[in-house]
Amino acid sequence: MKNEMTKIAWAHFTFNLWHGCVKVDPACKNCYAETMSRRWKRDIWGVDKPRLFQKPTYYDSLQKWQADAEKKNVAYRVFTMSMGDLFEIHRDPAINAQMEERRQWYWEQIEQTPNLVHMLLTKRPENIVKLAPDKWKFGAGEYANYPDNVWLGTSIGTNDKVDRLLDLFLPTFAGGYFVSMEPLIEKPNKDLWVTMLQTALPTGSTKVALIAGGESGAGARRCDLQWLYDARDIAWAAGIYFFMKQTGSVLAKEMGLKHNKGEDITEWPIDLRVQNLPEYRLNGEAMQWGDK
Repeated sequence: MKNEMTKIAWAHFTFNLWHGCVKVDPACKNCYAETMSRRWKRDIWGVDKPRLFQKPTYYDSLQKWQADAEKKNVAYRVFTMSMGDLFEIHRDPAINAQMEERRQWYWEQIEQTPNLVHMLLTKRPENIVKLAPDKWKFGAGEYANYPDNVWLGTSIGTNDKVDRLLDLFLPTFAGGYFVSMEPLIEKPNKDLWVTMLQTALPTGSTKVALIAGGESGAGARRCDLQWLYDARDIAWAAGIYFFMKQTGSVLAKEMGLKHNKGEDITEWPIDLRVQNLPEYRLNGEAMQWGDK
């Protein structure tokens, strides 16, 4: 099981219903998933491109991880769609139908895997309600109630996309939420972020995390150390959890860090060594997270 685990610090596993996507904002410029796809000679990035669907045996992974977690009485965090976007709507009807078929299968899997916390990260939160199964919708289809083992998340790397928080929080209910400020490519406007979070967050919500990190890989843009402190302060001011993921490769080099992406927590300033996430409760019991 260990050899299947992801190196991404905030998840145990990644799961992809398909590979491929379309860039929608400046933060997508150096998308690692696109870079990996091109390295593998897969032409699956763009509005008119196909999506690469997994082999049938791949989809058995969720049930295998569930069985292992249940046996150990732990929970695992599963980052869904590290190589695409679960809430993408493809303009080719045939391709979109294939995507929808896999989404419908996945919704059933979520209900069958209570020891897995499914972390659904998207840059298209406006589609979270639209693409939810009908049985999870209410209020004439304007709202969606996702299961307790779903954490809904959106990725925001620039201040002009902060309004995505409204689409993430206001029309949805879920076991938890997370906001990924990665890649963080400009100084976050603290007042804007805190105001938007306080406006959009569900009343009394405590199961929300803000994850921050700089960009890595070829062409990476610089993330300033102060921006990461700003992200931390935004989370704390809004009363939510903060998870520091990485400095990014440019800052890591400037700081002389050994880890080229700046992912080694022991190399950071002490007051940035914060990696907190909400707890997960199953049948009223606070679950321990599985080992990584």
